[in-house]
This record gives sequence, C-alpha cells and structure tokens, in this order.
Amino acid sequence: FNLISNDTNVKDEIAASLYFKDIGSRNGLTVAQSNIEYEGSSDSVKNVYRSKAITDIRKLVTEGYIKIERQTQDVEIATEKATI
Repeated sequence: FNLISNDTNVKDEIAASLYFKDIGSRNGLTVAQSNIEYEGSSDSVKNVYRSKAITDIRKLVTEGYIKIERQTQDVEIATEKATI
C-alpha cells in the first residue's frame, strides 16, 4: 500500500492494468493497445483508475494479480490470472 501510494509510476502502471482488465480486454485490445488508450484518456478517467489502484491493491495482491518483491520493490502485474 505504501509503495503504490508514494510511487506515481507504480500507481500509473497498476491503474493502466486495471483499465485493461475493465475496458481494454472487453474491447478486444492487447495490453499495449490498452496502455496507449489509457495514456490518451482524460485526467478524470486516469484519476478513477489511480484511486481504484490504491483502494484495490490489497485485494489485487491477495488474489495474485499483483506481485511485489519485498526486498527490491519490483512490481509484477498479471494480465490474466490462472484459475484452477
């Protein structure tokens, strides 16, 4: 939570992945296409997904969508979560 709250690059990366999960994937976009669409979106759209990234981070980590290496603080985002 502290990492995403204090690092705008990480927050934007997670926000873009949430945008892909909610919008891009449903519109048949690739991750790269969705990221471009997110970057070109309005500030209000970006603010919605930045806020969502902060509020959902614990759930995303618990469910395996986001992995954060404790020592290096590297963030890995899964675009698809495997189900068993």
